[in-house]
Amino acid sequence: MRRPARLIAAALLAGAGAAVCNTLVTTVIQREIPAEVRGRVGAFGSLGAFALGPLGLTLAGPVSGVVGADRLLGLGVLWQLTAVGVVLAFPSVRRHGAR
Repeated sequence: MRRPARLIAAALLAGAGAAVCNTLVTTVIQREIPAEVRGRVGAFGSLGAFALGPLGLTLAGPVSGVVGADRLLGLGVLWQLTAVGVVLAFPSVRRHGAR
């Protein structure tokens, strides 16, 4: 597969994964977080999205110039897989909904 085709496929997969993740997070927040503190939980989510997200995007260009775009994308994949693995390592997460 040519490089642009791989990049397009990866972007499509990442977008689909982000949509599923956002849906699941929103569902869990609505089901599990008491109504009186949902605003605070949403504020922390917004902090990550609107403050830390652009910071990461700002650093992506210079870092890819140092390590290379392919290596940086590979590190991003490794980071995501590790984060999912850590979350799934908690038994309470795996049992969620099996009440």
